[in-house]
Amino acid sequence: MADLKISELGSLAGADLSAPDALAIVDASASETKKITVQNLIENGVDLIADDSIRGAKILFGAGDVTATALASSAVTTAKIADDAITAAKIANEATCDLVTTLPATGGYTG
Repeated sequence: MADLKISELGSLAGADLSAPDALAIVDASASETKKITVQNLIENGVDLIADDSIRGAKILFGAGDVTATALASSAVTTAKIADDAITAAKIANEATCDLVTTLPATGGYTG
């Protein structure tokens, strides 16, 4: 099969693709055709994707998939929080204050 053009080769079904399968690739810096494994292409090719080139609609997140460490400090602003999204159960005890003209008859607010 060494004398066939790439376009003349048989197709490999996606379900049959495996990590060690080899792909033909043109090394533009050396002006020659080389091979690369599927695994190597994917693992290293991801680093070459341009920033902001994958639309958010193409990234699916399930519940709880974005961890707190993935958010930059101050990334969530009050403008981004829906009205009535934060309930009293989510506010720490004594985290709020009421401006009053007279003191309340009993203890402070408990969240």
